[in-house]
Amino acid sequence: MTQTPTASRWQSVRGAITPLLLKVVVAALVIGAVSYLTVQQDQTAHAVYQQAERIKLKLQMTGLR
Repeated sequence: MTQTPTASRWQSVRGAITPLLLKVVVAALVIGAVSYLTVQQDQTAHAVYQQAERIKLKLQMTGLR
C-alpha cells in the first residue's frame, strides 16, 4: 500500500516536529527545575538570615552583644 503525497508529507512534518517538541519539553522542565531550586535557595537563605537576626537580638537583650 503506497501512501498518498499528503500522508507522506504529513509523516515528514511529524517526524521533524517530534524532536523539536521533545527539545521544547526538556527545556521547559529544566527552566522549571532551575526556577524551583532558585526559590528554595532564596527561602533557605532568608530563613538563615532571620534566625541570625533572632540570635543577635537575644544576645543584645542579654547584654552579651
